[in-house]
Formats: sequence, structure tokens, C-alpha cells
Amino acid sequence: MANENTEKRRLEEVEQCSDAMQACNDGRYEVARELWEKLANEGNLVASVDLARLHMRSLVSEPNFDLAAKLFEEAGAQGISDALVELGGMHEDGIGIPINLKEAFKFYRLSAKQDDADGMFNAGRCYLQGIGVKKNVADAMVWLGKSAHADNTFACFYMGTLYQLGQEIEQDFEMASNFYERGATLGNSNCQFRLGTMYRDGVGRDKNLEQAYSLFLLSANSNNPMGQYLLGCLYLHGQGVEQDFDLARKKIEMAAEQG
Repeated sequence: MANENTEKRRLEEVEQCSDAMQACNDGRYEVARELWEKLANEGNLVASVDLARLHMRSLVSEPNFDLAAKLFEEAGAQGISDALVELGGMHEDGIGIPINLKEAFKFYRLSAKQDDADGMFNAGRCYLQGIGVKKNVADAMVWLGKSAHADNTFACFYMGTLYQLGQEIEQDFEMASNFYERGATLGNSNCQFRLGTMYRDGVGRDKNLEQAYSLFLLSANSNNPMGQYLLGCLYLHGQGVEQDFDLARKKIEMAAEQG
């Protein structure tokens, strides 16, 4: 019952913030700030987090990073897990405060323990790369796996990469393709082109050039330079699609222009 009441309250708070969110989406940040400040002072935690984001991202004329950190921490202590993720990001990137990787990891892990998909991803990323905590691949896999199954597409990409490369864990192309497929289905353009290469090469999946083409096209349409390049290569060689040098050149040039 307590969880139901909390969820109901959050939905009501989101609804109360609709005018402020519309103002923010329209680029009227000072208007949004005034509206969110009023709601935050009335105890609306969603408004507090959104107000903190305005300050953290310097979208207002006089950003207050101390206020942003304070609001994130207060909201996080009351169960707003994404506030803890934002606070972790401030500490990791040094946004308005000195870089403190241990503090960043602390807040990511607190969010992860609340089953926040982004918090779990960032906690896993920290364990994998040794950011603010001793590197631990086993713990990284736990948090990244949980995040992937909570539909965090970045975690899907990380898990797919780990299994595909087999540098930190035992190589498993089928598992890699499964994580890429999950991320690709959710619209992650990196997962799309990675899964496409597996279909193209018959690694982890049966070789299927038409499927590879479809995935490269999805990735390219999201303006992913690797998706554009790989799609151009298919047109260049006539793999899974009719050979077309003009389209090949166009797609490869688009990728080159992005570096």
C-alpha cells in the first residue's frame, strides 16, 4: 500500500509539473525555473529534481550548483533514484563541484540499490572501469546485467561487447548477440550495427545479409556513423542489397563527415 501511495503521489507531482515541463521544452527556462521553484517549495520532489537539472545544466541565467546538489541529495534520500544518478554525474564530471570519483560511485550505487536502471548501469560501469572503486568484473556483470534486463540500452551494449570480445569474461557470441538484439529492439543504434555485423559475418547468428542490411539501415537512420559506413559497404559490394556506388559513396561520406 505504501508503494502504491508513493507511486500515486509521484504521478500527481508529474502532472503538477506539466506547465513547467512545457516551458522547458519550449526553451523558456526562466519561466520553468519559477514554476518549479514554487512547486518545490510546496514539497513536490519531481519539481525539485527538475529544478536541480536546470541549474546543473546551466540552463538558467545564474546557475546554482550547490543548490542543484542539495536538491538532488534531498530527493534521493526520499526515494527519487534518478536524483542520485544526477548527483553521481556531478561528482564524476566535476559539474560545479570538484571531481570526486568515490562520491560519484557512492551515489550511483545508492541508486542501483533502488533498482534504478541508470544507477545500475553506472554502478556496473564504475566496477568495470575502476571508477571510484576497485575494479571488479564480477560485480560489474551483476549490475550491468540487471540494468540490461531493466531495458537500459547502454547496458545492453556493454554486456554485448563484453561477451563478444571475451577480454574480461569467457567469449560467448550467442550471448553477445542476445544482448545486442535486446538493445537494438529498444532503438540503440550501436547495438543495431553490432548485431548487424554478426548477421553479416555469421557470428553468433546464422548469416543473413538481408537482416544485416535492415539493422545497418536502422542504425544509419539514427545518424550513427558506423551504421552509415557499414551500410555504405553493403551498397559498395552489393551484399544483401543491389549494388549502388552512388549510395555507397553517399553513406560513407556521411560517416566520414562525422569523423
